[in-house]
Amino acid sequence: MTRARHAMKLAQASLWASAQAQSMHGIDGIWYASYAPGVAREIDPSRYRSLVHFFDESVARYRHQVAFASLGSELTFDALDQKAHAFASYLQEIGVQHGDHVALMMPNTLAYPVPLFGALIAGAIVLNVNPLLYTVRELAHQLKDCGAQTIVMLDLFAKTLEDALPGSRVKHVVVTSLGDLLAGGFNVKGRTLNLFVRHVKKQVPGFALPEAMTLRQAIARGAKRKLETICMGHGDIAFIQYTGGTISCRKARCSRIATSSPT
Repeated sequence: MTRARHAMKLAQASLWASAQAQSMHGIDGIWYASYAPGVAREIDPSRYRSLVHFFDESVARYRHQVAFASLGSELTFDALDQKAHAFASYLQEIGVQHGDHVALMMPNTLAYPVPLFGALIAGAIVLNVNPLLYTVRELAHQLKDCGAQTIVMLDLFAKTLEDALPGSRVKHVVVTSLGDLLAGGFNVKGRTLNLFVRHVKKQVPGFALPEAMTLRQAIARGAKRKLETICMGHGDIAFIQYTGGTISCRKARCSRIATSSPT
């Protein structure tokens, strides 16, 4: 073991021990120090019917404020709302039903929250796929295990998906790039970044997914049709999150829309 790895393990062990000691003595979690003033430490899950209800209320309250920022670009709550609902409509058009699995193989880009909230609005269950650590074998295992028929992914990892598809149930692939959604209209900034990543840095391996659609195309297509409202409650599953699988096969863990039933 290198010195760097040994030091990291010691630091992790120290942090874990500190958190355990604080828990035993009734001290609040160390993460609370990072909370902005006025942010509640606990939530009342009975206040919202679902995560979509919470999302809709947040959009109504902060519509013209910035929801996400990346690479010098911003996405307002209003723009996110429009794009997420359009993507949800697209998912319904291709046959995604309430409770179906939609996999997301994306890092933290400005595009990520659009399919995330779009899938939830469509009533689907979100499965996050780690784009940086998965080999073809690991991705193939997770796709077969979760049974997802739709996946949204960053083009940097499309070759891995192509090689992992045989034997899976995936029928619909949506591909996005780092520069997508950085701006509206022609998106000069985003197009320039995409060209730089592909042709200068050469970070996008060649792949063949002829039936794939781009995220921008999916949003535009969904914006042309009416969204069917899906009724969801506290018993609906929102996420299925797989464990790291560092010492065994990755295992799924479920997260529901809320932690308790409304009173």
